[in-house]
Parts: sequence; C-alpha cells; structure tokens
Amino acid sequence: MALHPRGIDLVRHEPVGVNVAYLGAFRIRIEAVNAFGPDLDNNVFVYVRRPSDPYTGLSADKFTAIAGPVDMSAIPVGEPDPHASYPFFRQSFVELDFRSTTEAEETWSLIQQQVAILLTALGQLEQLDVTQEVHLGDVAPESESLSESLSE
Repeated sequence: MALHPRGIDLVRHEPVGVNVAYLGAFRIRIEAVNAFGPDLDNNVFVYVRRPSDPYTGLSADKFTAIAGPVDMSAIPVGEPDPHASYPFFRQSFVELDFRSTTEAEETWSLIQQQVAILLTALGQLEQLDVTQEVHLGDVAPESESLSESLSE
C-alpha cells in the first residue's frame, strides 16, 4: 500500500536585538502551519489546563508535549473537553521563555525532532499487515461437494 504524503511547516518567531544577558530572558514562539495528509492538522502542541488561580480567577494553560498519533484524534483542539477526566487540548502554537539562547536552541531542535517523529509514526501506522484471521460463529456448512452440484 502506498503511503499518503504528509507534512507540516514550523515557523519560529523571536525578539530581535534583545540583550539576553541584561534581561535574563529569551522568548520563542513556534507556529505549526500548512499541515497536510491524513490524521494531521496544525494543532500538534499539547497543553494542560491548570486550575483557576483563586485570586484572579484565571486558568493557566501549560505546554506539555508534542502530540502523538493517538493524541491527534483523542485530544480536542482549542479547549479541554469538559466531560473528560483530563484537561488536555491541542493548539497550533507554543510560546516559551528561556534564560538563555542556548536553552531556546535546544528546545527548538527537540520540537523539530518530536514533530518529525509524529510524521514518521503516522506513516508507519498506515502500513498494516494481516497478522491474524479468526472465524467466529457457526461453521459454514460444507457444500454438498462441488462435483455433485456440477453433475446435476
């Protein structure tokens, strides 16, 4: 069986001309765009919704992972499922703050690797081989011999 093509673009945004040593922080935003292929969309970043802050009433969403193949269909986009026992959801972007540009570069590289693993896994799950065949229920009656029915 031929594999379906699939792919996605990751777009990195970062501040320009920032003295990281002075500020002690560096931010990157990564957006997933132009996804194509079966079982794939731009929403590859998995978040968890934390409980609301008792003082502000605001909930905080935390990036937790790059989606896996099952996550792409099991985890909703945009908001957690209010009926699910876990408050996970997927989005098409992530913004992360770092103490150094080195940490940012390592994370950028890791995110690229994890998205590539997702694409590979989706492709591998497309390749199915028959590993078992089981008959359930009544045994089909043996034909009354093919030669008998032909001779009639």
